[in-house]
Amino acid sequence: MTKLAHIYIDDAIGERGWTDKAYVCALIHDEIVIDCKDEIKEELAEIIKACMIKAGSIFCKLIPMKIQPEISKQWNH
Repeated sequence: MTKLAHIYIDDAIGERGWTDKAYVCALIHDEIVIDCKDEIKEELAEIIKACMIKAGSIFCKLIPMKIQPEISKQWNH
């Protein structure tokens, strides 16, 4: 599910021409860590949320996905 969300996120970044502004740094279990420019962080957080929900709905048809993007200057686990 996380790997599929990663594909959706990469596609969204490419479609918007943000390949020089955002990239996936790490996938850890159910978490996707993305480094991006400040000017797109809010919009990208919403895109990430939508992509993760889309990927989750393929595998979990009975339980809705709850996604909480976190924006920070460093990775907090």
